[in-house]
Amino acid sequence: MTITHHVHVYAIVRIKLAVTATDHFDAMKHADSIMTESSYPVRLVPGGS
Repeated sequence: MTITHHVHVYAIVRIKLAVTATDHFDAMKHADSIMTESSYPVRLVPGGS
C-alpha cells in the first residue's frame, strides 16, 4: 500500500541582482533587503552554508 509522505527539500538557488551601493558589503545588504521585503522566501547566508 502506498501512502502520502511529506518531505523537506533543501535547494541552493542563485539569483543575480543589480543594486547601487558604495561597496560590496553595502550591495549585499541592499540585495538581502530586496529579497526579504518582497515575496521571495530567501535569506542571505554569508559563506554559502
